[in-house]
Amino acid sequence: MNYKYKSYFNTTPIGQEILNQCKAGSLKQEEAIEMFYKATEKQLTPSDILYLYPNNVPITSIRRAITQLTKKGILTMCESTKESEWGRPEHFWIHSNFKSQHGIYLAE
Repeated sequence: MNYKYKSYFNTTPIGQEILNQCKAGSLKQEEAIEMFYKATEKQLTPSDILYLYPNNVPITSIRRAITQLTKKGILTMCESTKESEWGRPEHFWIHSNFKSQHGIYLAE
């Protein structure tokens, strides 16, 4: 598997069966997050996705999925940001299919 397209990063020693379950779960998270962006056709931040996501998912998992979807060309990071609940600027992302429809300035 190409490193830049990995969905799960095994940082702890776990057995192959559990590893396969974790990989499948990560792919499902990516699919769900992609669907949020597709369905809304809007710019969303990782925090926006956190509040939309039906399960209790860590924000780091959402950010990982957004990063991987960006590397795959499915999402595009925008230049615009908003303040997160932690007081730090947080970038918006948009589904790549909709970026030209909204006249959005994209991050380089």
